[in-house]
Amino acid sequence: MNHIIKKYTECFKKFDEDSIKKILKCVDKNVIFIDPFNKTKGKRNLEKLLKDFLAKFNDINFSIFNITNDGTYYFVKWKLDLKFKNKKISFFGMSELILKNNFICSHIDYWDSGKNFYTNIPIIGKIFKRIHRNS
Repeated sequence: MNHIIKKYTECFKKFDEDSIKKILKCVDKNVIFIDPFNKTKGKRNLEKLLKDFLAKFNDINFSIFNITNDGTYYFVKWKLDLKFKNKKISFFGMSELILKNNFICSHIDYWDSGKNFYTNIPIIGKIFKRIHRNS
């Protein structure tokens, strides 16, 4: 496995301020980050997004299960455990990482925001639970 990919994914296992500094050393200055809630471009914007994530949630831990690649594209299967307003939330997802010139130039997360996030919010959570119960 590429050493940058290994270093980058290791940073998410115990996510904290120090991890953010290490992550930023692995990404291109014009890195693109996309997940179900965010789309940002650039190292400084990614730093802000990660710091906001750290401020909103507690006990953030990613478990990395598998990393596959073709040399340029890396696919990472993971599980995220965190606390949101003292409620434990856990879910699985997949990240697509693109490596160029030995830096991460793109990080796209794929996970079900309805099932894994909105079901945990009072009032609207009941609606999403009904939707996902039948799927």
